[in-house]
Amino acid sequence: MLFVGAVHEARPALEAVLHHDCQVVGLVTLEPGRAATTAGFVDLATAARQAGVPVLETGNLNHPGEVARVRDLKPDLIVVVGWTRLLGEELLALPRRGCVGFHASMLPHNRGRAPVNWAIIRGEKETGNTMMYLAGGADTGDIIDQQRVAIDDEDTCATVYDKVGEAGAAMLRRHLDGLLAGTAPRRCQDDSQANLLPKRTPDHGNHHLGPVGPAGLRLGPGPDPAVSRCIHPPGRAAFDRVVRLPARR
Repeated sequence: MLFVGAVHEARPALEAVLHHDCQVVGLVTLEPGRAATTAGFVDLATAARQAGVPVLETGNLNHPGEVARVRDLKPDLIVVVGWTRLLGEELLALPRRGCVGFHASMLPHNRGRAPVNWAIIRGEKETGNTMMYLAGGADTGDIIDQQRVAIDDEDTCATVYDKVGEAGAAMLRRHLDGLLAGTAPRRCQDDSQANLLPKRTPDHGNHHLGPVGPAGLRLGPGPDPAVSRCIHPPGRAAFDRVVRLPARR
């Protein structure tokens, strides 16, 4: 199998793969230039090299030259965790057992970008992790497994993604043998139950403060776990400031 990953939730998944008795033909991760500008990037190459796994660093895995390199590795299965771009059709067609990926929601709920951020912003009490076969569309592939993840009052995006990553690793351990044998479960998503999350903009960091109570004003969580912009409700004296919330783990 070939492992493709770059950001934080990929680390526990890679550890699960490296401790399995399958043959890992390579790790694909971001080249240093792209890594430096990618939020949440983690070093996966060190652990892979220590395990004797070849490392391919790239800025565009869909480039014809990179596709050729993947083809030469002859993977039966490609596992994608925490990658930054969709895989193109050529890559999806290469492995005989398919390409498997993860999405941090209980699909088809919350398809699209930043599902954990949006779940927190919208006050949802849980998200999840969905393990699926990758298809041409974003987050539309057949579901292999799902695991719910609670969002507690003290959680930030970072702590929720930690839980999402552990859930993904658990599902990978549970199904890796079946994936390699071609016997893993799969079920179609119900598109009628799907919603697509919007692209985030800087204005999504703006929040109206709730009513003043005995304990003072209440601030809802922002899309950035550390920074929120505060705005009084209409009719109150307006002010605009930045409040930094310490990350709690």
